[in-house]
Amino acid sequence: EKAGSECDSPLSESDLEKFKHLSTNELKDMCVSVGLPKTGKREDLIQRYQGPHPPKVWLMRKKRRDLHVPSSYNVGGTALLVALYLHEIENGGEDEGISKDDLYVAAEELNITKNPFSGGTTQVGPFHYDGWSNMSKLLEGDPALVKRNKGRYKLTRSCELA
Repeated sequence: EKAGSECDSPLSESDLEKFKHLSTNELKDMCVSVGLPKTGKREDLIQRYQGPHPPKVWLMRKKRRDLHVPSSYNVGGTALLVALYLHEIENGGEDEGISKDDLYVAAEELNITKNPFSGGTTQVGPFHYDGWSNMSKLLEGDPALVKRNKGRYKLTRSCELA
């Protein structure tokens, strides 16, 4: 990997060929239109655009600004969303969801939050933060990112939104 480049692997000639007629500004606009950052070199923009895009429900909520979207990859809300997603993959999305206790453990085991998910005191100092406190914001709004039914949690799913 080149220093300063986010590309995991070099682009193939066919990848470059598909996008060679576009200017760098057009590539940046394409990335922004699907919710991706517009920074980096031309190759980075192409690779990013060809990769996964945020779900439409995420982009809709982010544009509204009055609905919560986790601000970073290392916060409690993201840990909850990732744990829900992994649970759905493991169960084929066909189950009734996951209980609060099981979701809490799954999110904590991911170990992706910058502060301890369960709060408490660490060597760096006390944290009054509890990752579960993010759930109320994920359940709010129309559309919500997460839905709760009979004490079980699932990601919002819709062919128009997901």
